[in-house]
Amino acid sequence: MAGQGRRAGVSSRIGPVRRGAARDCAKSAAPNPKPQEACAQKSEDETIAEELGLRADLAIVDLRRIRRDFAKKNHPDRFEPAHRLGAARRMTIANMLIDARLKQRPPSL
Repeated sequence: MAGQGRRAGVSSRIGPVRRGAARDCAKSAAPNPKPQEACAQKSEDETIAEELGLRADLAIVDLRRIRRDFAKKNHPDRFEPAHRLGAARRMTIANMLIDARLKQRPPSL
């Protein structure tokens, strides 16, 4: 349709376009200067670990429950093909984080 353009900041394939964190930080720092650490973005691993709620005191059954609950919401098969790669990456990171916690736990009898 002629004359109709895309909305600014939206990609037709994957949804909202994320602007660069450095640019966001520069804008927020202009009127009120802040230390650069305040604008630091969390890594994807840190974000997923926070979402999982991993703590050192969790029992093995709790870690397995957390894995199942995360998979119910984030498994790649639940997403459209265009979003499956990102979902697979999130699941891989979550599984690695949970597996690392499971290795730290003593075996239960």
